[in-house]
Amino acid sequence: MTVLVGRWQMESDPGEDLSFDWDSAGGINAWAAAHPGAGVYEADRTYPGPRILKFDEHLDRLEASARREGLPLDVDRDRFRSVLRELAERAVAAAGGALTDDSVRFLVRVPETRPHEIEFVVEPFRPPAPELYERGVFCATMSGARREHPEAKTSSWMSDRQAFTLPDGAFDGLLVSERGEILEGATTNFYAVVDGELWTADEGILFGIARQIVIEVAPTVLPVRLQPIHIETELPKVSEAFLTSSSRAVLPICRIDDTELGPRGPVTDRIARAYRDWVDAHLRPL
Repeated sequence: MTVLVGRWQMESDPGEDLSFDWDSAGGINAWAAAHPGAGVYEADRTYPGPRILKFDEHLDRLEASARREGLPLDVDRDRFRSVLRELAERAVAAAGGALTDDSVRFLVRVPETRPHEIEFVVEPFRPPAPELYERGVFCATMSGARREHPEAKTSSWMSDRQAFTLPDGAFDGLLVSERGEILEGATTNFYAVVDGELWTADEGILFGIARQIVIEVAPTVLPVRLQPIHIETELPKVSEAFLTSSSRAVLPICRIDDTELGPRGPVTDRIARAYRDWVDAHLRPL
């Protein structure tokens, strides 16, 4: 898959500040693996329109991550929108009508060595296969694999997780605390239904944008407990579990290690529908 790589020089004049080229890296993740480097990043998708969800929250988190890493970053948000819109339009046009809708997935990266430049990597948005939302995905726990600074989205984490070895067929790895608690996925947030409550960690994790929505809508379905499940005490009692991310929405888990959970359950289904309704009501023009 060819990706469009744009570079925005934030201190240059509009019209002279944006350059772009095409890279046959095989997708955003492959591009990031082939171009490692310290810095911070954000990843998101657009929706037909083009529209976008929680635009300011994503940029708030990018700027907060940069501050934690000592990078000076103050984004001109109107110009950011304009740059992203132009690159999204170029990527959609290049797809030549092969997309089911005019949506793109994008990575935004601020390199530590060039803090006044933002890299945009854009590709056509292709969601997980529909059957995965019905049957669920397999996840494997990974003891000892944790973010050094989970509150920040650092480029080093993108490189670190490339080194993880997962069992065949695993969709994502689940990071486990020293106490044996499931914190989050390597690229997702994690939730489990235990005894009629939705459990999810509230410390030692990245607070995902999709997680914000789940925390808001889930109480209309069942009580929420901001606490991670323990592999030994709670995992055997889990009736349903799911992952979230901006590009995957609510994705059911059918198995964790050797614990079978089965296809999407009724709680996950209701939360997924509430999530979709919230997104539909809050999309805004890019």
